[in-house]
Amino acid sequence: MRAAIIFAGMFLLGCSGGLLGRSYSLDHQHRADLHATLRGMVVHRDGALVARYPLIDLDTLRLSPGGSHLVFAARAGSGWRVIVDGRPLGSSAERPWDAVLPGSLRLGDGGQLFFVARRAASLFVVHTGVAPAPVAEVAEGPYDGVTDLQVDQDAMHHGYIARRGA
Repeated sequence: MRAAIIFAGMFLLGCSGGLLGRSYSLDHQHRADLHATLRGMVVHRDGALVARYPLIDLDTLRLSPGGSHLVFAARAGSGWRVIVDGRPLGSSAERPWDAVLPGSLRLGDGGQLFFVARRAASLFVVHTGVAPAPVAEVAEGPYDGVTDLQVDQDAMHHGYIARRGA
């Protein structure tokens, strides 16, 4: 949510076009840039415009290890959607998440995506495929707490610590 605060400050000061953050692929051959404009926030991958949204969470901006996929969370109406390669995951009829936990997005070149999201007071570990085309999200939960989401290098296997109840 740091990006939201920076964007609000830039808007109040009348600034536009500022670089808010950057993410690199593991081999540093590809990069994603997040910029603030007076009409919202934009993401570029390797200099090409990927998407424009009113609000994008800087802490979720990630490139896959080889740079083939770009993922981030963007504000969609009253909630948050995960955006992959410029397209929102899931259908527009699906209820958006109340929050996508910053730093939880794990994306592999094999096309698997994992993240932790909140809906009301519950947390979910979400797993989906993004390549060659997005597939339905599978949400594991609900949990009262989730920590230590770990994903192997090709993002085919995952594990985490979750808590239910007090």
